[in-house]
Amino acid sequence: SLKEREVMQMAERRGVPTRDYLPLTEAGVDIELQADTIKMGENFKLTLNIKNQTSQSCTISTTITGCVVYYTGVTSTTFKLENKSATVEASK
Repeated sequence: SLKEREVMQMAERRGVPTRDYLPLTEAGVDIELQADTIKMGENFKLTLNIKNQTSQSCTISTTITGCVVYYTGVTSTTFKLENKSATVEASK
């Protein structure tokens, strides 16, 4: 989608290496990102739900980057940068 493309372009401008991506529906993987609405300065929990609808296990690699985006569009320095990897079994 246009929104996904814009998000990837933003990530690449911030240093995430350019890669070829399969649309998730073609890859057979559903990803849902959940986060509460918070006020500035509050802690929050980020939940990533992954469902592998294929017949094979797959490994998901993610980069989680956190920064504040002010109403002007200006971003703060990065306060969180974490790489995670997980194997998701088939049809889970």
